[in-house]
Amino acid sequence: MKRYTNLAFIALFLIMTLVACQPAATEEVPTDLSGMKSYVQEKKAAIRSIEQEIAELEVKIQELEPISEKTRKAVTTMVLESKPFKSYVELQGNIESSEAVMISSETGGRITSLTIDEGEYVRKGQVVGSVDMETMKRSLQEIQTSLDLATTVFERQENLWDQNIGSEIQYLQAKNNKERLEKSLETMQSQLSKGTIIAPMSGYVDLLFLRSGEMSGPGVPIASVINTSTVKAVIDIPENLIGKVKRGDKVELLFPATGETRNAKVSMLGRSINTANRTFKAEINLSNSNSMLKPNLLVLAKFNDETIEDALALPTEYVQQDVSGTSYVYTIAEGEDGKYAKKNPVITGIGYDGSILIEEGLTNGDEVIVNGARSLAEEELIDIKNPHE
Repeated sequence: MKRYTNLAFIALFLIMTLVACQPAATEEVPTDLSGMKSYVQEKKAAIRSIEQEIAELEVKIQELEPISEKTRKAVTTMVLESKPFKSYVELQGNIESSEAVMISSETGGRITSLTIDEGEYVRKGQVVGSVDMETMKRSLQEIQTSLDLATTVFERQENLWDQNIGSEIQYLQAKNNKERLEKSLETMQSQLSKGTIIAPMSGYVDLLFLRSGEMSGPGVPIASVINTSTVKAVIDIPENLIGKVKRGDKVELLFPATGETRNAKVSMLGRSINTANRTFKAEINLSNSNSMLKPNLLVLAKFNDETIEDALALPTEYVQQDVSGTSYVYTIAEGEDGKYAKKNPVITGIGYDGSILIEEGLTNGDEVIVNGARSLAEEELIDIKNPHE
């Protein structure tokens, strides 16, 4: 109430003063130059007197009224705490079959039969086709006929030799001829058996390279067989991660095509660098009982490339930069007028998943301004609305 009374008194005083300063209706204003100058000086002196009285009144008003509260910016804060910080690198790779072999014939010739087709399951040792061996069969018959004759000759020569009839050289020649043909027969029979095409392992026929009626050479692939009960993810690792990716490390795998996520361990690391792309291979063995992981399926692998057990980190959005490029954050400081914003230059490190490592400039337990920091000025008074507990 006193405040309003004082204000009314000042307003009334000013009005009266202004009225007094105006020349009265009966007051004569000099018309000569000297008189006008004197008149102006008198009025200026009156104004200075009034201004001095006003200043004295304002001081008295300030003494009588309470000091007004200074404006404060509303902010929220968080207490910086050290905790483990991990960063990851995401790399692409492909699924490959752990077991993949080629079906081929041990001898050349025309394929007379092929009883398999793409996508069909075969068992190890299963006969899946044959190669034309007609010429070899005829040669085998000729050798068999020659062997029969050689055996008869040898038996007769042996009987004569037992009776001390004939020469020893005749006996040895007959024996040698018989044994030579027996060896030839065994070799021919072995060659004849190689005309049968056999699956070297159990699995699914992935591709057929040759069909029945086509010519095949020794060792030439006829079909590929893969076993997809177990597969492996093959990833190319950049050489700058040498020492950071180790055998046995846990890896998070994502398969975009299926939306499936798995956690597995690195089972093998390559021992050489590919000069074409400066990478080395990492393999991760995976079970595939439901056959959902197809060879050449895209896989995204997340490798942990950095781990700091006792680190200070902040959300990236709370770290600002000034015009010189210096990074800084605002922390809470206490002054004569209460809490205010203190500008702290910081040195940042690596960032991952929206957080950035603070290497210098802050310590454990510092109270950092978060919401409202973007509109603050240095040493601006603040009002903490919901401080971090």
